[in-house]
Amino acid sequence: MINKQTVVLFTIVALLMQGNYAFAQCNREVAYSVQEAIKDSLCIKRLIMRVQRMEQLSSHIGALRNVELVDLQKNRFVTVPGELGTLSKTKQLVLSSNKLKRLPSLSGMKSLRILQLDKNHLVELPGGFEALGELQTLDLSYNNFASIGDEIGSAEKLSVLNLSFNHILYLPESIGRMKSLEFVNLSYNQLTRLPGDLSTLRKLRELDVTHNKLKELPAEIGSLKNLRFLSLTENELSELPKEIGKLKQLEMLVISSNNLTTLPRSVKRLRSLRTLIAADNKFTEQTKNKIRKWLPDTEVIF
Repeated sequence: MINKQTVVLFTIVALLMQGNYAFAQCNREVAYSVQEAIKDSLCIKRLIMRVQRMEQLSSHIGALRNVELVDLQKNRFVTVPGELGTLSKTKQLVLSSNKLKRLPSLSGMKSLRILQLDKNHLVELPGGFEALGELQTLDLSYNNFASIGDEIGSAEKLSVLNLSFNHILYLPESIGRMKSLEFVNLSYNQLTRLPGDLSTLRKLRELDVTHNKLKELPAEIGSLKNLRFLSLTENELSELPKEIGKLKQLEMLVISSNNLTTLPRSVKRLRSLRTLIAADNKFTEQTKNKIRKWLPDTEVIF
């Protein structure tokens, strides 16, 4: 007859054995191929297949239900299978430096926080983008975007957005819904204007609009109360709005290579400004001296 003490002992031994078995099965979290990962599909947390010159990705990747990082950068993928978009626990997806022209729906990637798609041939956002409610970083630089769809506004937790080195002509008004944005890079595009809805981005700290075709800035720029860095170099600006003087936290302003002949007197109120780079404009020496007097505590470079 088995007493209670023996039952308890057996239970403890069984639990310990299960724990050791699980530990033995999960002593490796990283895999370097899909085939290798499938063998430990429940344990693999990181799949790293970079710089392998692959042209096709196995649809079996959909079996990796617990993978949190998928790094496929620097391959030769033109397409990837739809199963990739079903990985519900993946937090970071890296597809940089491939040959992708479009992506399947990523609507199943509910945990995705970082999406790196730079250096491809993409012309539109991936399908199911609206479902990526946890996304915090999005890098679409060095692609072939001429415009960005309204669905980007659904990424309300996004704090870092890089759209540099594309062919973007305008931004959707929905960008005003992205109130968590802190860092936005729009450099090297074809923008002729910025939407007034940028004024709602009260957390924005850095805005880079270098090398576009801006002829004017919206007065709403003055609402970006937390802006620290603003680059407007290599545009077609002939004046800055007086509202720029409201940027009380601004530390660096770059306005080189425009058509400016003067600055609004309101720049005197930029008490936090440490550096002003204003080379290659149309300032007279008299105007340069006036600006220096307005900003006695700022390093001014003409």
